Amino acid sequence: MGTPTLPAELWGLKYPGPPLVVRDPETLALRAGEQTQLSVVASSGVTAFYQWHQSASDAPYGLIPYATNATYTTPALRSTTTYWVTIRNSAGTTTSESATITILPWLTISDVLGSGVELRLEGAADTDYEIQYTKSLARAEWQTLTNVTTPWWGWTLVEDNAATGPTTRFYRAVALP
Repeated sequence: MGTPTLPAELWGLKYPGPPLVVRDPETLALRAGEQTQLSVVASSGVTAFYQWHQSASDAPYGLIPYATNATYTTPALRSTTTYWVTIRNSAGTTTSESATITILPWLTISDVLGSGVELRLEGAADTDYEIQYTKSLARAEWQTLTNVTTPWWGWTLVEDNAATGPTTRFYRAVALP
């Protein structure tokens, strides 16, 4: 048995060949304003080059300038964004599966007013939400307080003027279709 010549067959794989994606970037859910690190694992056999992309983007093909490693740290996100990476070597190019980072609403009490409660909703920019409340989590009967649309900066204030005195209320924000 001699030394294999190139290209060589290796258990159904051809070497050298285009990169193989071993692990795609993961789909996640984050709160508005958070960032995350995405990663891809690829097998190339020779030097591989990475380029991350995002949708929607003003750049051609969603290209993210200077995002050229196997990992990419997103900026603080205000809207749901999809990412993917292309991996290139001397034998070809492969594209990973897409990973969608979904922005979840985050509702906090920002102030207790004499006339009620002020809530701060942080969520995906330009998204419609229904703000709901209930008086008990044991038998949660959610009622609509109001509907709001988050502006482009991703947060807005909501007042509940009926939440006065010794009233207990639990709140949640539900994204509308």
